[in-house]
Amino acid sequence: MLGGREFCWIQFRSFQCYDLGSTGDLNMAHLQKGIVDDALALPTNERIALVERLLESLDAPNNEVNAIWSKEGDQRVQAYENNQIGSKPVSEVLQKYK
Repeated sequence: MLGGREFCWIQFRSFQCYDLGSTGDLNMAHLQKGIVDDALALPTNERIALVERLLESLDAPNNEVNAIWSKEGDQRVQAYENNQIGSKPVSEVLQKYK
């Protein structure tokens, strides 16, 4: 035991413990440094797999946002088909970004 209360878990094939001190608060800066240090110690292919999993966790589907964009897309197609909005050739659109 580190001195009172502690927080332990298995992380990247090693057992980690952090002293929570007398207040029971986990020092997040220390914890994050430990996680980063452990991640950086992984072989390249395992670091790549970890990064991919982290990015996937941030890109979770959002049904509400997807429904809003689907409705917006349908409205734009309908407006185009009803000649309420026009179109431009892609070459003209891309020209302003050159």
